[in-house]
Amino acid sequence: MAAVDAGNEPKMAGLSRTAWIAIGLAIATLLAYSPVFGNRFVMLDDPLYLTNNSRVQDGLSVDSVRWAFTTLDASNWHPLTWLSHMLDVSLFGLDPAGHHAMNLFFHILNSLCLFVVLRRMTGEELESALVAALFALHPLHVESVAWAAERKDVLSTFFLVATVGAYARYADRKGAWNYLLAFVLFALGLLAKPMLVTTPFLLLLLDFWPLGRREGALPHLREMTVLRPEAVARAVLDKVPFLLLAAGSSAVTLVAQSRARAVVSMVFPLDERLRNAVVACVRYIGKGAFPESLAVLYPHDAVSIPAWKVACAGLFLAGVTFACVRLRRKMPFLAVGWFWFLGTLVPVIGIVQVGEQSMADRYSYVPFIGLFIVVAWGGAACARAWRVPPRAVAVAAFAWLLLLSAVTWRQAGYWRDTITLARHAVSATGNPSRMRQMLGIASGEKGQELLAQGKTTEAIDFLLEADRYNPYDPLTVYSLGIAFARSGKLAEARPFLEKAVDIEPGWPLARMSLGLLYHDLGEKGLAADQYREVLRIDPSNAAARARLGG
Repeated sequence: MAAVDAGNEPKMAGLSRTAWIAIGLAIATLLAYSPVFGNRFVMLDDPLYLTNNSRVQDGLSVDSVRWAFTTLDASNWHPLTWLSHMLDVSLFGLDPAGHHAMNLFFHILNSLCLFVVLRRMTGEELESALVAALFALHPLHVESVAWAAERKDVLSTFFLVATVGAYARYADRKGAWNYLLAFVLFALGLLAKPMLVTTPFLLLLLDFWPLGRREGALPHLREMTVLRPEAVARAVLDKVPFLLLAAGSSAVTLVAQSRARAVVSMVFPLDERLRNAVVACVRYIGKGAFPESLAVLYPHDAVSIPAWKVACAGLFLAGVTFACVRLRRKMPFLAVGWFWFLGTLVPVIGIVQVGEQSMADRYSYVPFIGLFIVVAWGGAACARAWRVPPRAVAVAAFAWLLLLSAVTWRQAGYWRDTITLARHAVSATGNPSRMRQMLGIASGEKGQELLAQGKTTEAIDFLLEADRYNPYDPLTVYSLGIAFARSGKLAEARPFLEKAVDIEPGWPLARMSLGLLYHDLGEKGLAADQYREVLRIDPSNAAARARLGG
């Protein structure tokens, strides 16, 4: 597609086509993510970042700012993310809608900035719009937006795109101040999430394409298009301040994660981590092409990944890499997009294992920009080569985006609460143990809440689900016994109260309730035994003493 002349943009209803694209992109993203406004906080990390964090709940203050810059909580040093959460608390309290709205605001802002920056760097409006639309509407990005604790994703990406924009101005000979601005924005991005350590590598890719091909580009960048050694060396030298900053951030991150024991590399041997890294790269591409069975946790396989699967994945990656390198002169965007994808995955691909996941949707937030560049510019090149009518291309792109939006809308709804999220994860990924445990805990809490409200029948449904996934939780078992007893189902209540006593023999309340149940069932001898045991545990228990007649 031909470059758009900024001075002769098509006008529609008084606005430029660029403005209409931006407006449409913002509205489409808002609609696709509209379920988040009704979502609650979830058990995963939200307590750590918000609901159980007294520092964050104090809002912005001198003390909270000092804490944000000195703490290594959450296995990271990301003070800007902490400050962002504190600002939300100051504005919205602990109303989930406000926190989710801010995440969505940043996601929309990131999408619009990505469109503007790509359009300015390449001069291609429609390809840039497609990349931004795919970024905005792809279901793999729901996790980064709908999860309140993932503010660091959307916040850091804003600074990444802004860094690229400022650096692009510097590359166009717009002054050293833009270089300094890019450096400062990069530093702010690292303060939000250290995953941005690959940014110097991204800037080097962009030197090759599209920045080196712009008429006003710095001389050494223009020579980058043919990879002249002197030009490459000068371009690398330009990135040294960024590289030093990235190295410092990496060191702090490793210290933070090691102190918090988040790095579990010893659990997974190096060869297993390398196998998983190769296969995970291909799995990400598969999830991008067919975004089904998306879940908040993809656990490592219980057995070693078969060698044939690793070999096939490795051959695929090597083949694509070889093709992109061979086509680097004719289609430089292929190499840039592909290496953007691979390069930005390196910090989170699991070679240094952090957490129990084999991969995660949220890790695709920045890397997939590279794949979207490949799709947009590669698709446009194919359409021109095959002489596909522009209207047909537009219809196909619109249909694709509409389908992605529908899946995104559905996926955002799975984040409504912990129970819905965990149920979907268990269904999508084959019962990972952590999700089963989380579902058991969440269902138990919901059941106990309903039981306290007198909604016994509904409480039993949730408590039975909790018992299925977490059968040795004494409170869940006890609550089930009480719920059945209140429903008049004394025989059904008995095994649960007996199990509660077996799990927690020293729990006076459970033994007292079991004694009362035995009494109602006519087994007064067993009831008396329980009352005596209650008094042995708690001699001051008046209720048990009264039941024994004195």
